[in-house]
Amino acid sequence: MSRLIDSVYGNKKLVSRIFEAISSDLLPQTLLFAGPEGIGKKKIAIAAAQGLVCENPDRPCGKCGPCLRIEKNQSESLMVIEPGSTGMKVDEARSVIQFTHLQVPGRARVIVIDEAHRMGVASSNALLKTLEEPPDKTYFFLVAPSAYSVIQTVRSRSQIYRFGPLLPEEMPITDRIPKWAIQSSQGRMDRLQSLTESLDLRKEAVRIFQSALEKESPLSIFSEIKAQVKERENAFFFIQIWKELVRDILCHRMGFSHLIHEDIIPHLPDSRQIANSEWIELGHHLNQLRRDIEGNVDRTLAVEDFWINLKSKAESGAENVLD
Repeated sequence: MSRLIDSVYGNKKLVSRIFEAISSDLLPQTLLFAGPEGIGKKKIAIAAAQGLVCENPDRPCGKCGPCLRIEKNQSESLMVIEPGSTGMKVDEARSVIQFTHLQVPGRARVIVIDEAHRMGVASSNALLKTLEEPPDKTYFFLVAPSAYSVIQTVRSRSQIYRFGPLLPEEMPITDRIPKWAIQSSQGRMDRLQSLTESLDLRKEAVRIFQSALEKESPLSIFSEIKAQVKERENAFFFIQIWKELVRDILCHRMGFSHLIHEDIIPHLPDSRQIANSEWIELGHHLNQLRRDIEGNVDRTLAVEDFWINLKSKAESGAENVLD
């Protein structure tokens, strides 16, 4: 048995408000959940569906048939739309309308539309009347990264609930989730999971960054870079870790205590020879590096170019110190 709401993290006040409205039968029938990706908005919508269909007074109970079928994704009362790469199609909108015309099998019928910001004009227009005047016992949950990313005609027919990223203290802390991953996740549960599964990759990213500050041969590093960035997502991961290291180095110099990689910064080679302005320039280089890789440049050459830039600043700074 399972109450999905018990596995939801963050935005406690807003979530409580939603479930209080469910308990008192005052929940609006068309809701727009807006907020950053990866914080659990869709999960909260499905948890709310469990509360709406529950047969017991203390909703959701997590024990009754409707609750269990929602949890197992086997409910005849729930339809979840996940648009493909081209967004929600008109045929999908029509299937939603057909679903709303079926007899309600229990207390409620729920439609969750994920990535509602990708609904096109045609599919939005097909749903407008139904969104504005849903049939009795029918609830729509639209999920999007922001309210204004959704077509205005759809947005104006929805009650908007704005979610924020999870605070570090709201995220699950276990022995297998390191503190740096919580700080790096930016309040996103999906990113936290990805970071927790990439501990070895982070070690490599740190080692390659560190090697540029030391007297290490480029040839040995370049072969490692080539192997590590073979996958596009690995390259993006390296860039993110390096951006955070640059940020932490600057924060550490300025005396700020809030570091993402506080377990790494004190152990990096001495980089005092690199001026703050040069670190800022390296941060801009990393931003451009990500854009370049998104534009399908050669990943290996692009990452090598950043490594050379970092190493040259470290070496030229050291020469200036000696002079």
